[in-house]
Amino acid sequence: MENGSLTCWGTGWLGTGGSGQTANPGVIWPNLGSGRTAVHVELGRKHNCALLDNDAVKCWGDDSYGQMANGISSSNENTPNSVSFASGVVAQDIIAGQWHTCIAAQTNELYCWGDGVNGKLGDGSTSQNNFAGSAAKVNHFSGSNPVKAHGDITSWAVHPALPTGLELGSSNGTLWGTPTASISQTNFTIYGNNSGGSSSFVLNLGVNAQAPGSFEYNPENNTLTNNTEVHLAPQFINGTTGNGSTWQVADIRSGASSSPGQDMGILVGDTLYFAAIDASSGYELWAHDTSNGSTWRVADINGAGDSEPGKYMSILVGDTLYFDATDGSSGTELWAHDTSNASTWQVAD
Repeated sequence: MENGSLTCWGTGWLGTGGSGQTANPGVIWPNLGSGRTAVHVELGRKHNCALLDNDAVKCWGDDSYGQMANGISSSNENTPNSVSFASGVVAQDIIAGQWHTCIAAQTNELYCWGDGVNGKLGDGSTSQNNFAGSAAKVNHFSGSNPVKAHGDITSWAVHPALPTGLELGSSNGTLWGTPTASISQTNFTIYGNNSGGSSSFVLNLGVNAQAPGSFEYNPENNTLTNNTEVHLAPQFINGTTGNGSTWQVADIRSGASSSPGQDMGILVGDTLYFAAIDASSGYELWAHDTSNGSTWRVADINGAGDSEPGKYMSILVGDTLYFDATDGSSGTELWAHDTSNASTWQVAD
């Protein structure tokens, strides 16, 4: 259903009783658990499985060939029953055959259980598998990660060429720079590429001329005299002035490049937050206070290496900066830093 609830009809294992249930649509509603909803449902010959909103999998129905993955192979389930996977394996997609079921995991691996006749389980045998744990891993593909539903992007490109002053990061797809030429609204196609092909997105972009700054004539009130020369020039208000000096703000990584702002850079009030490399903690989140000239490392998210903050995304919501980062144990996940109290935390694993 649109709200993620599930109703079953017909005759068979409908999710609240045995194999002889009969009902019309909207009568039987299998219990998926408190607050849980279904995002994908697969039907076998005599069993059913649902991938839930929390990435859990529940199956119900006939267990003659181990379809329930409960290790018994003869324990039919009248109601949805949880399937246990190997530690660290999270289901991202699911599909069912007549007597077996397979999932694609976030690890880019396949796991299959149930009837193994004719090698359906991909484990090199024809025996049935009553579990969905590590022994259910499909291991007869070439390469180490054969089952990517969507492969990693290895390069980026754009067509037509961006306006002068704008660049597209070829390694991270970030659009950055300061446009120096005006253009009308134009469609730019951005491509994410790998060895398997490309995906694209059309970005509509225009660059308008900057409006002139505020100005005044001083004095405001004038009385001119006939046949007398007048010279009354405009005076611009809040015009930017300077002395043309340039300086190194901070030597974050003495003797080598710290690559500041390569993946992210966001101004919050007077403070600039950016990613940079130092000699001791690697690639982490840094900050520079433009009001007092101080520069500091905000957080050492990955104590054993580079956390690469903001490599794929960074956005400011109120006082909180959200970005992706790697902590060395849970992979690349969503992180946050509260600029008002300097706290940093992993939003979700």
